[in-house]
Amino acid sequence: MSNLDYLLQNLSIRETSFRDKEPHLNPIIMNIIKDLNIIEQYYETNHPDHTHKKFINTTTQLFNGYLTNVVFDSQTYIDFPEEFLNDMYEIRRGISYFISNFNEDNLTYNLSFIKDISKRLQEFVYYHHYISGYLV
Repeated sequence: MSNLDYLLQNLSIRETSFRDKEPHLNPIIMNIIKDLNIIEQYYETNHPDHTHKKFINTTTQLFNGYLTNVVFDSQTYIDFPEEFLNDMYEIRRGISYFISNFNEDNLTYNLSFIKDISKRLQEFVYYHHYISGYLV
């Protein structure tokens, strides 16, 4: 069970989508899709500030892990199309910016940024895994 699953297990989060259960998926990508689905669903209900703070801290740790993950290592994708590499660079840059300028007291900004970067990361993963096929 991931940290995000554990944090959110007592919240009313629906079952995640079928896409994060596909047996042929790379397990790393499967976990990323699952985490992003959970993050997306988190925003569908209201939560108290203390839950928001736990969510933000957990999600920040999760994003930090993505930066060191082989799926997001640019050395893994030598000689890949520029579009893919630019998209990956923008995602990494956004996550790096958020983590390096993280201020846990700025709850509204943190929630907004996490929602935005998660949406962009989800679009990146779906597009480059299912459509372009570069993310495997």
